[in-house]
Amino acid sequence: MNSQKLSLTLNVVLLIAVLYLFFKVSSLSSAVSGHHGETSVNSGNNPKDTGVKVNRVHEEDGQLVIRYVDIDSLNSQYELLKDAEKEFQALNKQAEAQYKGKIQAAQKRAQEIEKEFQFMTLSQQKAAQEEMARMEKDIQMSEQRIFGPVQDKFTVRKNEIDRTVKNYLREYCVKNNIDFILGQMSAVNFLMYSNPSMDITEEIIAGLNAEYAESKK
Repeated sequence: MNSQKLSLTLNVVLLIAVLYLFFKVSSLSSAVSGHHGETSVNSGNNPKDTGVKVNRVHEEDGQLVIRYVDIDSLNSQYELLKDAEKEFQALNKQAEAQYKGKIQAAQKRAQEIEKEFQFMTLSQQKAAQEEMARMEKDIQMSEQRIFGPVQDKFTVRKNEIDRTVKNYLREYCVKNNIDFILGQMSAVNFLMYSNPSMDITEEIIAGLNAEYAESKK
């Protein structure tokens, strides 16, 4: 595993960790409120008191309540994601340095063997060839030994972030009588049009960041 692959995996999985397209609250059995207009988040309808107002639309009986979040903004502004990326960039840098050191040591030894090979006896040449084969195998196995634990830690961290965002959205949907939260992003944007009044990105980011800040106290 090289640094480019790990970095790419990191970016992709962090994106997936917050991409909740068509997230429906399973516990929402009674449907939709009949109220309209703007509802202040300070009224207690939101899991975190951010002071941002939510525009309520399409809440008549029998209709789904849908909001959307801009994933690009969430990725760039959610402090937990930014801290996680820094954490794994550092871990990957350490792993790279360790792996590079093993490769350089093997290359140095291979050069020594190459210079001495023609002066060796047949038994020494055979032993040298076996040593080269062991070094090559060790390099291949070292890649997994060095980068494997980093990837394992990353997977655990990704799942933690996934649960954190999912739990927050579930609580948010229940308290705000929302059926679906769609994800909109530049890379994969299937929404042909979205009403800005249904955009809750700012509120979701503020709430998640407040929750994260509180968890670090």
